[in-house]
Amino acid sequence: MTYPSKFELRIEAMNAVTDAESLFGYPHGTLSGKSRVREYVNARMVLFYHINQNIGLSTLESGRILNRNHATCIHAVKTFRDLYDVDANFRRYADELLTAIGSDVFEQRVDFIEMRIQSLRNQILKYEKMIESIKYISQ
Repeated sequence: MTYPSKFELRIEAMNAVTDAESLFGYPHGTLSGKSRVREYVNARMVLFYHINQNIGLSTLESGRILNRNHATCIHAVKTFRDLYDVDANFRRYADELLTAIGSDVFEQRVDFIEMRIQSLRNQILKYEKMIESIKYISQ
């Protein structure tokens, strides 16, 4: 499995925004608009978290997708974590949204991480063999 390109990640993030809007019946473009209605703000927080943590785009890229500054993305991710820990209603809402928009992306990331771990294990074995060879030669 190859790691997706930045372009593919952006498309995945934009699809997540569209999926979130359709899941809750919001008009297209609502979550990238300027509205400060609480339910839109909560959806944006979850999306910023998802785009940044699960998809793997930077805060700058996340902000561009939702027409926000990267600092807004950073603040949203921190606020998401705080609310997720203490507010049971927000946690249910976030879990519902994350399940609807992100399960396949998470699995792809896990596959990539597992592949990377295996690659690192192979490198360690190679270096251990080299060390053994050096010890044998130096004796």
